[in-house]
Amino acid sequence: MSQLFYLLLFPAFCFPLSARAKAVPPSVPAVSVRMVHPDSQELDRERSPVPEGYTPYTYEFRDRHGKMQRERLFLKNTPIITESEVEQARIEPERRECLHITLNTQGGKTMKAATSAMNLGRDRLALVVQGKIKSAPVVQAVISRTFEISGLDGKNEASGLAELLNRQAPTEKNTPFIPQDLALYAVHPESRRLVEEGVLRVPGFRLWKLPAHRQEKTGEEEYLFLGNSPIISGDCARHAEPDMEHPGSLDITWNEEAFRKLERASAGLRPGKDRIAVVLRGTILSTPLFQGMPSRTTLIPGLGDDSRLDALCRAINNTLLPLTEQQKRHVRENVALYPIHPRSRE
Repeated sequence: MSQLFYLLLFPAFCFPLSARAKAVPPSVPAVSVRMVHPDSQELDRERSPVPEGYTPYTYEFRDRHGKMQRERLFLKNTPIITESEVEQARIEPERRECLHITLNTQGGKTMKAATSAMNLGRDRLALVVQGKIKSAPVVQAVISRTFEISGLDGKNEASGLAELLNRQAPTEKNTPFIPQDLALYAVHPESRRLVEEGVLRVPGFRLWKLPAHRQEKTGEEEYLFLGNSPIISGDCARHAEPDMEHPGSLDITWNEEAFRKLERASAGLRPGKDRIAVVLRGTILSTPLFQGMPSRTTLIPGLGDDSRLDALCRAINNTLLPLTEQQKRHVRENVALYPIHPRSRE
């Protein structure tokens, strides 16, 4: 599972600005994260030529004492990510000057590759909004899909930036996914033998055809017997996110009901021998071997390209299951509103 990393704001000191004329930054996206040249301070102090592939920017910020300071930074021309890789931006109510960003799968991969090559605790990234540096923190840890930008100038700036990022985030153009599109089925342990013998009906199971791309090795049509009903589907998930270590796979955290169903289904499976089918929109994507009793977080392989993973994650994570009657009754019995006397504090 991806881990939330924090970008800690680089301690601000007063740096003299060079008297040289400021170069005009090249055209950039509305929002981007760009690498700061590791020797920016030395280059500016020594009045060195602008490094190839970089552009000088003026960064204005408030130091720890609240005083405005200015710093000249050299930013790489090619952004690491832009708003097109941002899936969601939000502000936590308790820390409204901080911005929490979630990237799509491709953005997470790109950010992880870039920060893995950086000198942690020294190198910096710059958040550039409409050609102006808003933050330039030191990178303290390898960043993947989620990270936090702190030190923004007040809650209004963070709120405005979140609105801009969410407005720029790409929308799904194809038929949107729903959680039920993803389902896990038990594969009959003797499925291949039954198919080879020409059996067409098995109680409790039905015959499925594997997609063409799964038949490249033999060049022949292949079939499997899957359970009549899925073990669980995506509407039983509490959370989903792409697994950065396994391309084309999701990490899904199941709710309690789904976990119990998985436990019951797994009790009859043989580790290393029996299989489970991953089905998306009625198509078998993979049939991984059952390796052991499940946990509440499961790796689901074979779901495909990054855009498909992102769309499926959005469908699962943005869907709230309705309350059951028992939950509604619990709420009615345990939640109440009481009037407060207008002069209570007195």
